Amino acid sequence: MITAESAEWLADFTRQLVEDRLVACGHNIVPIRATHLGGGQGLRRRAGAGRLHTRASPAAGIVARADRDRADNVSCVINLPTLDGNARCLRWLYNETARSEQ
Repeated sequence: MITAESAEWLADFTRQLVEDRLVACGHNIVPIRATHLGGGQGLRRRAGAGRLHTRASPAAGIVARADRDRADNVSCVINLPTLDGNARCLRWLYNETARSEQ
């Protein structure tokens, strides 16, 4: 899962990850309303969120890339494990991202 202030940045970032086979696919959800504390003040702003479908091994590289290329101050990238799922989908995800390690 990833969030960003800029929907355009998020779309470009997701596309690059798919092209580099770090993720099998990404779903961008925009707009969202982010509510958090920032600088001691409550903030509410429009933002974007995305779900990136990948395996555990590329996760550290995705976080590093988001930190390097981020559109805002903090890259919110959270890696959630997959406990179960459609076997065909999981096989496809693995096959699409396994090429990134070659």
